[in-house]
Amino acid sequence: MLLQETWLSNETCAKLDDISSDFSVLHTSAMESKINDSYLTGRPFGGTAVMYNKHLSYKVSKIDTDSPRCTGIKLMLDNHCEGNTTEALIISGLLLDVK
Repeated sequence: MLLQETWLSNETCAKLDDISSDFSVLHTSAMESKINDSYLTGRPFGGTAVMYNKHLSYKVSKIDTDSPRCTGIKLMLDNHCEGNTTEALIISGLLLDVK
């Protein structure tokens, strides 16, 4: 499951783990720079996450995107018919119209 606009910080993203004990979550916060400001104004913003079934945990690795608005994983898929493995890249991104 791909999530955008989670409005969660690194400290509060554990709330996503409470949704279901069957899923693992990788989250990226876009809130950290806002939280580190001495004066908070406006609404929270950003944050993306990827939720995946824990049965797939051994096949999933996090991709370092270098962006607070993008969370990515690499999923290794076994092709039993051909006897090889395929990589699937799954990315939850927040695209904004910034002017």
